[in-house]
This record gives sequence, structure tokens and C-alpha cells, in this order.
Amino acid sequence: SELHYDQQFVIQRYVERPLTIGGYKVDLRVYVLVTSLHPLSIYIYRDGLARFGTEKYDNACNDIGNLYAHLTNSSINKFSNTYSDEKDVIGSGAKWDFKQLAAWLDGAEESSARANQAEPAAASSEQL
Repeated sequence: SELHYDQQFVIQRYVERPLTIGGYKVDLRVYVLVTSLHPLSIYIYRDGLARFGTEKYDNACNDIGNLYAHLTNSSINKFSNTYSDEKDVIGSGAKWDFKQLAAWLDGAEESSARANQAEPAAASSEQL
């Protein structure tokens, strides 16, 4: 198997336990350009996409035929009956840019931190 330098490739893998946001499967579309292998030279575009399925994903369900829950490809999900609906957390459509994803992650982190904060202990009479 020889590497042909004049061909384009898409590299992907199905993830058995995928990341979900609001119950919707999500993947990250990251744009990468490899301009040289020797020496290795790679450019990564800073603003990729978070792409969502348009139906809630259920890992326990073996219905791989539900394309709208299992696939995050926008060219497929645009035909979903729920594409334009306001969906839990992700809103309408099926894509966020990385700025929207970062804002959601910051909010989720703040919510998690608030939930994990212990309430201050009541002062004992000895401390007063």
C-alpha cells in the first residue's frame, strides 16, 4: 500500500459511545491541511463546526437505521422533520461554530461548578 501524494483523503471512524449535547449526537468538523510529510507541515483552521444529529441519540437503542440520530452529516439532517425545530439545548438547525460550542462549554462548566460547591458550614459558637 503506497501513499499517493496527489490524492485527497477523508479520515473518519464510527464512535461507539459518542459525545452528546442535550441528548443529540455531536461530532467536530476540524479542517486540516497537510502541505508536506517530510518535513511534516500541518495547518489547522481555528473555527470548525460542531455538527449535530436532529433526533435524540439513545446508546441503548440498536436502531442504526435512524439516520437522524446516528449521523451528524448536515446534507442528511437537513431532510429531518425536526431540522428547523427548536431542539433542547442545541436550538434549530444542526450546526454550531466553535464559538457557540465554547460558549456552551463555558456555561456547562459554570453550572457544574455551582452544583459542586459546598454550602458554607455554619459557624460554631466557639468561632463567634
